Amino acid sequence: MVTLEDSLVIEAAEAEVVELYRSATPVVLLIEGRPGPDAQAVACALRRDGRYLVYVALHLRNTNRALIYAIDQVAGGLPAFAAALQKANDFCGEMGFRMEPVGLRYSAAMREVILRQVPVLFPPQEAQKLALDRAAEIADLEQLVAELGAEETPAGQERIQNADQQIEARQLRNARAAAARAAARKLAGEKRLDEQVQALRRGVEKYLVEINAPEAAATENAERDHLLATLTTAQQRTAQLEGALQSLQEEVQAGRSERQK
Repeated sequence: MVTLEDSLVIEAAEAEVVELYRSATPVVLLIEGRPGPDAQAVACALRRDGRYLVYVALHLRNTNRALIYAIDQVAGGLPAFAAALQKANDFCGEMGFRMEPVGLRYSAAMREVILRQVPVLFPPQEAQKLALDRAAEIADLEQLVAELGAEETPAGQERIQNADQQIEARQLRNARAAAARAAARKLAGEKRLDEQVQALRRGVEKYLVEINAPEAAATENAERDHLLATLTTAQQRTAQLEGALQSLQEEVQAGRSERQK
């Protein structure tokens, strides 16, 4: 199954990356009949703790926003891994991305340079720092807008008698107001980017349903078969109990008849 991850990036140590694909060109997905945000695709396979992990990232160009999808986390051997990687590329292909392999058979230093150029791929510590920094930045902006956006009232403030003090106070108010406006613009920009990500997510949904359809159907069939088997077993057990009850009733009736004689 292909599932959406709750992550901003793909977390991976350099040595864990075994296969990497990138879209040759960006694609504009249609969302509700209208062009959506410009996106690029990355398919990445990792080997971690004896398992293969395959991910697809849809990255909004020129931003730090992306959607991360996990493809069947593979515990089996190479055939299962190859199938998961093929599914990742098929998923991208269905959306119109033309995926190309990225060569990784270089020295460790060159590999590091190549991987650093992938905008959605980060070592774990850097990925965690990115998430914390972004959350802290948003919190700081919201606090700045809340503190500086409201107009100051004269209540509780000392009256300014000196003209120089008045000028200095006015300059301070102007600077605070400018900071609040800048923070508000930054927050508005972040909101627009979040809206683009959500728009991209909506655009991907139909492809997600299509690629998951065979497995969803297989799961549904397996669940139905399990329920039918459980029902059959229950019916058989019920029949056995009814037979045992009937035998017991017959024995009781026979005993009564024998005593009456």
